Amino acid sequence: MSAELSNSEIEKIARIIHTCIDEDKPQKIISTLCMLTKLQRKSIVTFKIDKRPALFHACLKGNADIMKYLLKECDPDVEQKGLFKIRTLENDIEAPPLWCATGLDNGLDIIKLLTKHGADLNGPTNSDSTPLISACLLLNFPIVEFLIEHGANISKTSEKGYSCLMAAVASTELCAYLISKGASVNVSSLMDIRLTLRCTLS
Repeated sequence: MSAELSNSEIEKIARIIHTCIDEDKPQKIISTLCMLTKLQRKSIVTFKIDKRPALFHACLKGNADIMKYLLKECDPDVEQKGLFKIRTLENDIEAPPLWCATGLDNGLDIIKLLTKHGADLNGPTNSDSTPLISACLLLNFPIVEFLIEHGANISKTSEKGYSCLMAAVASTELCAYLISKGASVNVSSLMDIRLTLRCTLS
């Protein structure tokens, strides 16, 4: 199919793709998109359904197989943000897929997949939270280690001055690791928070 798709056609197919992601039906995604050009597929998978593009939606579901297909065959924007809801927060978060992957059981594998396709390790949310800050908050040591060893910026803070060291304060081991990698021990935030850590490094 070489003709340009209308907006209504794009939305219709995008909804089918999202439903297939929800129902874990990768073969139906393939059969739905296989007759389209790569440009047409890209227009579909970057169309947001409920404020979420397809790659982001597949990432939220932790579906690496569908993500692999989308990345290989549909040329999605790996930095395209989607809606991430946290019940305890008043405002919703707009985040890139890699940031969302820090909270997944198979998050490290998905992060490796996304970085292989050029995803930014420091890609921020709309409030400037980074994947490293998120991984530190979740105390996910393997992801923190991977991000830092592959060049994540340990000094970046959120728009309110929240740092990765602040996020990791519940784990002495993680704080010690961050400090060994250059994290500043004293960090002031716009909320007038000062963090002073005394970690004994062996």
